[in-house]
Amino acid sequence: MAQSTYNARVLVLRKTKLGESDLILSLLAQDGSQIRAVAKGARKPTSQFSSRLELYSQADVLLAQGRSLDIVKEARLVAGNAALRESMELAACAAPIVELLDRITQPGLEVPKLFPLTQTGLDVLASADSAHGPAICAAWLLKAFAFLGIRPSLDRCCVCGEPLACEVGSSAHQTIAFSCSEGGVVD
Repeated sequence: MAQSTYNARVLVLRKTKLGESDLILSLLAQDGSQIRAVAKGARKPTSQFSSRLELYSQADVLLAQGRSLDIVKEARLVAGNAALRESMELAACAAPIVELLDRITQPGLEVPKLFPLTQTGLDVLASADSAHGPAICAAWLLKAFAFLGIRPSLDRCCVCGEPLACEVGSSAHQTIAFSCSEGGVVD
């Protein structure tokens, strides 16, 4: 019996060791859903998958449907994003992006805006100065949460509901307290 196969453009979110030489991959598909697949022999130095399915990379893959996990049959690298793996600062900024995607995406649940948002975010992050990395990561997180229907309160205090007392257009930098647990800014 032949396995049914399908093509997908994916971003590699997570790699987990399986046995001596295999990897379990969490992938973000172009439709925004998550694909979990096994890359057999991917940890061998001579494997075609070893460089094509690195963390943060984008690839075109041919997958065979399996019982619980799909199986990677072929992979072609589209964008390696090597700078994100070579710089500790940029890797620290890319990690929350892929960690959030790994936790919020699900097989079969399509969120079409997530793939282009992430593709652009990782491309910009890979070409950015490491000092700008945290701002790029924060911007991506805010945009991703907005796509998912989670929007923090930024114009009013989330505790008391009063409008923020900050002057728009002022040249002086102002510090505003933000509370993740409360869901927005705190005055």
